[in-house]
Amino acid sequence: MSTYTGRNVTKQLNIETRQHEFLGLDLGEGPRRRDLILGIIVFPVWAGLCWLIFGPPMKQTSLFYMAPPILLLTLGVKESDRNHRRIKLTMGLMNLRYMFTAHRPVVRLGARKGTKNETLPAVVRFQYQRICEAINRPEWATKTGHVNWDHFATLPAMGWLSRFSGRDNDMETVGQAITIQPQAYIYGTDELVRIAEDHQTKNNRKAKQS
Repeated sequence: MSTYTGRNVTKQLNIETRQHEFLGLDLGEGPRRRDLILGIIVFPVWAGLCWLIFGPPMKQTSLFYMAPPILLLTLGVKESDRNHRRIKLTMGLMNLRYMFTAHRPVVRLGARKGTKNETLPAVVRFQYQRICEAINRPEWATKTGHVNWDHFATLPAMGWLSRFSGRDNDMETVGQAITIQPQAYIYGTDELVRIAEDHQTKNNRKAKQS
C-alpha cells in the first residue's frame, strides 16, 4: 500500500484588534493593540533603567534608550515557530520561568514535596551542555551534560575544584534501589477472544442496569 504525505494548508483564525486613532490622530490601518500595550510598558521601564544608569538622554546615549526596546518589540511580537498561538516574547518568558521554577517535581499528586535530589539540576534546566557546544567548549561538560569539574581542576590554581568531581553522578539516583521481578505471559487467540467476550458481556450488563 502506497503512502502519501499530506500538507496542512489551513491556519488558525487570528482576529487582531488595531488602534486606528490615538489622541485625535488618525493612524490609518493602525498598529495592533497588543503591540501598542507592550510598547507602552517596555519603553518607560527601559527608559527609567537607562536614566538611572546613564543619566538624562543625550546624543551619545540615545542609542541605548531606543535600540533595545525597538529590537525587543520588533522580534518579540513575531509568531513563534514552535507554537503558532504565541509570540516569541511569550515563549521566551515561559522558557525563563521553566529555568527557575518549573523544574519542581509532582510526587504522588502533590502528597509530599519533592526533595532536592528529585529536582532537575540547573545544568539541565539551563541547557548547559548545549551552551558549551555553542561556544565551542564541549570539554566543559561531561557526556551526561553536567559540569566537567575534572577539566576545570587541571587549570592553574584550580586544583581545589576536584572536590566536586563525581558529585553530579551521586545526584542521579534517589533513595534505595528497587528490585523488580517482571513476569511475562503469553495468551493464545482463544484466550484473547474469551477476554473480549467477557468484557463485552460486562458492558452490556452495565448498559441494561443503567
